[in-house]
Amino acid sequence: MFAVALAIVGVLSFAGPASANHIAGQEPYFSCESSVARASVLNGTLLPTLDPLAANSNKEECAEDLVGVPTVALPPPPAADPPITATAAQASTEILCATDDPDPAVTPANNDDCDAGRRSFEQQVLSKADAGDIRINLPGAPANPAIEIVAQAANTSARAFCGPGNVPTLTSTSNVVNLVLRIAGVVVPIQLPAPNVEQVIDLGVLKLTLNERIGTEGAKADNSPADELTRRAIHLEVPSGVEPGKGSVADVIVAESVADFHGDVCPEGKIVVKKETAPDESPNTTSFGFTAGTGLDPASSSFNLMDDGSRQLAGTAATLTPSDNEVLPGIYSIQENPPTGDYVLTAIDCSANRSGTAAVDVSTLRRATVNVGPGETITCTFINAKPPPGVCPAGSTPNAQGQCIITQINCPAGSTLNQQGQCIINTTTCPRAPPIRRASA
Repeated sequence: MFAVALAIVGVLSFAGPASANHIAGQEPYFSCESSVARASVLNGTLLPTLDPLAANSNKEECAEDLVGVPTVALPPPPAADPPITATAAQASTEILCATDDPDPAVTPANNDDCDAGRRSFEQQVLSKADAGDIRINLPGAPANPAIEIVAQAANTSARAFCGPGNVPTLTSTSNVVNLVLRIAGVVVPIQLPAPNVEQVIDLGVLKLTLNERIGTEGAKADNSPADELTRRAIHLEVPSGVEPGKGSVADVIVAESVADFHGDVCPEGKIVVKKETAPDESPNTTSFGFTAGTGLDPASSSFNLMDDGSRQLAGTAATLTPSDNEVLPGIYSIQENPPTGDYVLTAIDCSANRSGTAAVDVSTLRRATVNVGPGETITCTFINAKPPPGVCPAGSTPNAQGQCIITQINCPAGSTLNQQGQCIINTTTCPRAPPIRRASA
């Protein structure tokens, strides 16, 4: 058996301030963590896990963090042949804006635009772990042969964000380059897996998992309460462990990245339509028809409201939970049908929203167009007025300013109305001349 101590040479660390911790059930958030190397060694009893090079190691709400060293060794010099060594080791956790490209060649690693004071749907998180020239060397013991693993490089990443359909999404990458395994000095042939493909090599005396993935990738269900994805480039258990347990002699992990979410991190929006009349109807007797535009549930796209009535509209996206009556973030329109009875649409009032001012057309299209943001509720109130009898003459209607607007012009027979509102004579009938009477001879 063997015990492990720890040395880190030339530590380079940059850590940004973490956002305020969220209390479970109050504010949704993403969390993240990455680690270059971690070892749990059993020698009769479980020793505390050694995780010397980890970013955002408490795995709280994700924060900008970067740790790196040129050399890591367990145990430290002058001990000969330490069990774990690596070079160019680095672990990082990043918060990017939701629309940023996570490729560091495109987006600077230290992008602070969306770090603090932003809600989850405005962010994405990315954790990464990289190590080079890895060597795991476990000396032999009476019950276990000597084990040596060397690899040119190992790296992983894990990402959490709001994906297509505005649902929480987890993705990851993992790769191991040029790995060689020796047991009791004899090379064991290994066909390395392709990047991101998990491979388990169980030899009884040890279990070696490459590109290990814990959790599922891809889009999660709407309103999922929480989920987590972990990637490990190299995971060595000696001897072969029974999951979820660890190897009884050694458990070593190289290049681990974790990303997860808690709560409804990708909330939808809501649209509420309300109806008001002037004067107020009591009792309500007039029904006003509405038509909702593209992207709204056909089953509820045509509906009627009476005075003081309201309706919350539902979207059509397959990722939505139907009973929630919510819509994906985006642009939607609601139109009131032609007027009912003597009522005239005089105003459309839509509540202010983060995603832009609503566009309303009262006189022509009788329509409101709104841009709904994540987690946002927009209420549009359609106001119809009914003028008192005799206020406006026939062929005209009152507007919001109390003016009578001519809506119908009747031209006399023989004339037609042009686009300028003029009556143009188009039929002329001249009187007939009386017959000429000739005198008789």
